[in-house]
Amino acid sequence: MSVATIALSGILLGSFVRRTRDVQSGDADEDRRNRELGQNVVLFGLPFIAATIFTTFIIY
Repeated sequence: MSVATIALSGILLGSFVRRTRDVQSGDADEDRRNRELGQNVVLFGLPFIAATIFTTFIIY
């Protein structure tokens, strides 16, 4: 669940897309909605990410 949260939020926030500020294509409103959705996904997945990190350090 943690990996899916990180991947989905990265896609929605545009973290995996390499582009310059001058050559951005797309609608600004659509980009804003995608960023807001990406932030909400991160907030939803934050407990799963924290639990994964915590259990990883406890087990290893």
